[in-house]
Amino acid sequence: MNAVVFGTGRYYEINSTLLERNFDILCFFDNDQIKQDTVINNIPVLHPSRVLDFNFDVIFVMSGAFGKVIQRQLLDLGIPRQKIVLGMSIVHLSDCDLVNYVQCKIVYAEKILLACMPKSGSTYIRKAFGALPNFKEVNFVPFYGGREQEICEFTIHRLLSKHENCIAQQHVRYSVATSQVINTFDLKVIVLVRNVFDVVFSIYDHLINESATSPMAFFPFDWNTWERERAYEFIIDMILPWYFNFYASWMNSDIKDNIIFVTYDEFMKNKFEKMNDICHDLEIDVSDFEIRLALDSLKSKKTRKNIGILGRGNALPEVLKEKIRKMSAYYKDMDFSLIGL
Repeated sequence: MNAVVFGTGRYYEINSTLLERNFDILCFFDNDQIKQDTVINNIPVLHPSRVLDFNFDVIFVMSGAFGKVIQRQLLDLGIPRQKIVLGMSIVHLSDCDLVNYVQCKIVYAEKILLACMPKSGSTYIRKAFGALPNFKEVNFVPFYGGREQEICEFTIHRLLSKHENCIAQQHVRYSVATSQVINTFDLKVIVLVRNVFDVVFSIYDHLINESATSPMAFFPFDWNTWERERAYEFIIDMILPWYFNFYASWMNSDIKDNIIFVTYDEFMKNKFEKMNDICHDLEIDVSDFEIRLALDSLKSKKTRKNIGILGRGNALPEVLKEKIRKMSAYYKDMDFSLIGL
């Protein structure tokens, strides 16, 4: 395959052999004016504005710190997203895996990460996307149970080979590692949250009706014999700290401006309007009719949906509500209005 390379610094030098072994490099590009109009191994280094002069299959962005910025620069120049490969996504691959990865990337597919609070209506939203034309529900993790749902890069690599639009629903907090995975695989991110008072009741329902296995807290074996208020207090003391961690991590992330924040309340009040807004913001090519058809199809399906009562957390005893408010008080400058605080 024909390739061009953006970036000629140390990051490229370290990985140059890998690229040169597997691709016919036509040209280099660099934003550094000093490097422009020079040559590397008899291959010219040009100003990025010349990128459209070449017929190539893939452009490798060989920059660790500025990869995402350069990707945006190339998109603005008119380079199709599927032709842009960030160097950080390929440096640990074998020659065969590298070629397979690039061939899969060229056949572009939408990849959505639905990062969500548990009991926030995430299963419903995932299935709504899964009901859209050419979309599939997938997992970005190999196991669940008591395991933290950190995204598995190997799992995403495997999914790329299927060339399918997909959405994965994960209870995953933001971290630098998560950001790198998002950038590497060009994931579009929805962060789904819910009124934290309502969450307490929904967690309790889940524990009673489904499972008490969770990575957020270990439940004593006799917990289901407790009075409700004690169970609610356990949920607040032991599980809600994870919710605050989830919320604060995404709200303070360095990719916050590229994330779509959605609340359970606003989605459930008008599913079609909110689904339409999300698809528009994510640049998903889908019609109003297809969205309505997808939502209608869920009416006859089991979605593990929460009891759809907005504001049920108002019934929580005031002393327990105050415990939750005190948690948010540790974050003096953070806006918790999205979760009802």
